[in-house]
Amino acid sequence: FGGLGVVVLLGGDPERSSSLYGADLAGAAVGCLAVGPVLGVLGAGGVVLFAGALAALACALLGSSGGARGRTAAVGVLAAAAFALAIPWSDALLAFEPGASKALRAFTDRSAFPDARLVHSEWNELARVDVVERTGGVSWLRNPGAGLPERAWTQIVLDGDAATPVADFGAHPEALPLLDATLSSAALQAFAPERVLVIGAGGGVDVRTALHHGASHVDAVE
Repeated sequence: FGGLGVVVLLGGDPERSSSLYGADLAGAAVGCLAVGPVLGVLGAGGVVLFAGALAALACALLGSSGGARGRTAAVGVLAAAAFALAIPWSDALLAFEPGASKALRAFTDRSAFPDARLVHSEWNELARVDVVERTGGVSWLRNPGAGLPERAWTQIVLDGDAATPVADFGAHPEALPLLDATLSSAALQAFAPERVLVIGAGGGVDVRTALHHGASHVDAVE
């Protein structure tokens, strides 16, 4: 529909096509720059409704000269107002539901994790971020041969699927043996490095593992 609108405008006033198309490109550039900050404030559903409000406002501006066009402008203003007023309820109107195969669906499954709680959700320029407390671990933190009890974890989940665990080992020192039993501790135990580089620090478990195995300096790259 946006493309059709541009074509109609260019066809209706071909002598001004350069300035019209320039305005189109400038608007697209502003939209690209605005999406990140607006997404962080309004969320994905809010961005959809905000874009709808801008499109309706553009319709109102284009139809602002008398007669039938005046009625078009009025409809545009009403539509823009409706979109804008709906933004605070965007989460309910445009609800986000993770797919059945996604980690977020599994972590919030009360039949598997009855105490799980979704405590935070937000959108940013890179991803949707959800934080789930009291849920299951991830495969690379499980070592069945270690004989350690399964723990409840807090998970940071990106885009409904990529999960990184968070653990408060300071508050639960009894869980520290886990850091001797993970695959990521193998090189640390074999070589005992003083300086460690962790790529993809996530919730910090690999950083804590390096410190646990004697590293005096850890650089974490995200």
